[in-house]
Amino acid sequence: MEHVINDIKQKFLSGVPIDKIDINTDMLFDWNLQEFLIKETVLNDLNITYPLKVEYQVSFLKYLLRKLQELQIEEIHDAIYEQLTIKLREANLEYSYKHFLMQDKGITIKESNSFVRDGTTGLKLWPAALALSDFILQNKLKFKDKSVLELGSGGTGLIGLVLLKMCEPCKVFLSDCHNLVLENISKNILMNLKDVEKENLQNSLRVHTHLSLANKMKEFGILDLAWEDIDASKSEILKLKPNVLLAADVIYDVSIFVPLIKCIKEVFQIAGPSLVFYLSQTIRSITTFNEFSNLLRENNFKITKIEFISKHFFIDETSTEIQIFEVKLNEKLVQ
Repeated sequence: MEHVINDIKQKFLSGVPIDKIDINTDMLFDWNLQEFLIKETVLNDLNITYPLKVEYQVSFLKYLLRKLQELQIEEIHDAIYEQLTIKLREANLEYSYKHFLMQDKGITIKESNSFVRDGTTGLKLWPAALALSDFILQNKLKFKDKSVLELGSGGTGLIGLVLLKMCEPCKVFLSDCHNLVLENISKNILMNLKDVEKENLQNSLRVHTHLSLANKMKEFGILDLAWEDIDASKSEILKLKPNVLLAADVIYDVSIFVPLIKCIKEVFQIAGPSLVFYLSQTIRSITTFNEFSNLLRENNFKITKIEFISKHFFIDETSTEIQIFEVKLNEKLVQ
């Protein structure tokens, strides 16, 4: 029974669609079990300190009430009605949080409640980033002792946090070009560090710094990297000299293909032919994706789809197809 409640808690805290939360109709939802469920979800310490979107919490409580009524439960816990009344009176804020519980560790992410804010979509957590995070967790050895650079990190920093907390890379650098996005990445990273890990750090991580995580020093940085002006960031990339390049959901507009390809080429030129690029992409338009793939091939890259089955460390929020690819320099041309 506890594992069922734990599953509901994990899905609730990570903000999955309500219809993907299975409230088992075979369970006896007596007064005590209802109280336990509310304490593990809406009244969870994580949600009280860093609350999920109010609309989402209201939807969850209404869904829970409907399920209990379908089960013809005679006594519905007062706390459910109380919390629903409270949440209905609360206004949605500009930002909300999601919490991902993995093994004995957790990651909390602050994101915008709007798809677009201040001219950027980079403050939302997108499904392709969830899929890439899941891929990283299933392939930790690919990132052990590696130097990793992420392009177009967006404002959540989730992928960087997964690398820092769950893997053992030697260096992790995240990058984007929007000031608000870069600041939110910094805040999310700091929010997820323990006090001892934040010693000697300033309020911003937008510098080349060192973090002591699990008693191991790791180089970390957040780069202001515009794809069309990659030359401005060359010195930092030279210091990093990445072994692994990452990107999630960066293929959405044909107008950015040329600068993105140029940026990828420059990183490979700095890092050398052994660099591996993992790309996670929501395939919204196969025509658009094929155009990008063809550009990669024209520029001497080989792109291969990775057969990947999500183990749901992170719950995908969409039914749209997400694929993960490995991109390398074409070996024949390198030779």
